[in-house]
Amino acid sequence: MVFASYCNRFPSKTITNRGEPFWNKHHAKELLAQDVKSGLAYKLKPELLRQTRPEYKDFRPQTFLKHVHQEKSKQREQPYWMHKRNINAKVKLAEERKAHKQSWINKRVEEEINEVTDALLDV
Repeated sequence: MVFASYCNRFPSKTITNRGEPFWNKHHAKELLAQDVKSGLAYKLKPELLRQTRPEYKDFRPQTFLKHVHQEKSKQREQPYWMHKRNINAKVKLAEERKAHKQSWINKRVEEEINEVTDALLDV
């Protein structure tokens, strides 16, 4: 609620200090991801790729070059990071299961001790 009211009072800018639109909000971001995925970005140099779509021309050549290389590395490295994420998740799940098992055992032992103590006190 507080954040929404802050956003209403101070809307985000559409143009950066360098006079370009924000990359994360611009349609060119999705188009570039499609071009890299289709292989077009690998066939053309970034300055030629920039000429293929009018959305790309909203950015300076150096800025667009940076985003092309960033998107290429993101898509190229994604399988590695997905594998790494899955391995880390498996390790975390195993640790959680071990902790839950130990907790269950401790609870069960405590219940049995209480039962024996109650039985001895009743005698």
